[in-house]
Amino acid sequence: MGLYLSDDHASSVAELWDGGPVTALAFSSDGQRLMFGSKRLYRLDLADRIASEVALPVLAPDEVLTYLSINPASPGEMVVSTSHLNVFLLASASGDGSKPVEWQRILRSGSSE
Repeated sequence: MGLYLSDDHASSVAELWDGGPVTALAFSSDGQRLMFGSKRLYRLDLADRIASEVALPVLAPDEVLTYLSINPASPGEMVVSTSHLNVFLLASASGDGSKPVEWQRILRSGSSE
């Protein structure tokens, strides 16, 4: 379990993170970083391959991330969905997701707020 990356069409694969399963992942539009997670959300800069945790709203004990997308027009904005059909939108003051402003729940159990 973990996160692996190939930059040579899968001739070789490098482990980027070994902290458990990854259920959602998205690359930034410039390809310089990725966001990934399962029970927690992480930001990984591909240049130094260091992962840092990004605060998430509180999830239920059995809830995991199922989808993650970074807005290519505004990289500080992203959306995550969960196994409980919750969807959250993040706007970031830093423009790259490293300093979150606030998560806004836009769907709760599949229904709009």
